[in-house]
Amino acid sequence: EARIATYGRLSESRTLQAISRVERDLRKKYGPPTPEVQNFIDLAKLRLTAAARRVLSIGETMTQIQITFAYKTLDYDAPGLRAFPFKTEVVTFPPSVKLEKRGIKPNDYARTLIDLLGYFG
Repeated sequence: EARIATYGRLSESRTLQAISRVERDLRKKYGPPTPEVQNFIDLAKLRLTAAARRVLSIGETMTQIQITFAYKTLDYDAPGLRAFPFKTEVVTFPPSVKLEKRGIKPNDYARTLIDLLGYFG
């Protein structure tokens, strides 16, 4: 019952601060989260970050993850993106960025995408 209530709080969170409060409460009560719980927290953060960056969709193929944006031209930090630790490709139509999955563990996808979205305005 407590787990479902916590997942509900995460799903209903409308700010990153609210998610951080839930995460802090979980840590106080149960210690460090399991990888599954951390992944759920990261997905909640990704949902809000993607909405703030006007992400239209996030899709996945065998080798890549593609983030498509809802605006016509991309505003991004090109030098910073070149320093990103994983291979990326910016596409002008549809306005998107492709991330090569090689070297990224599936449990780290959400955190990596959050970091990647930080380069886009």
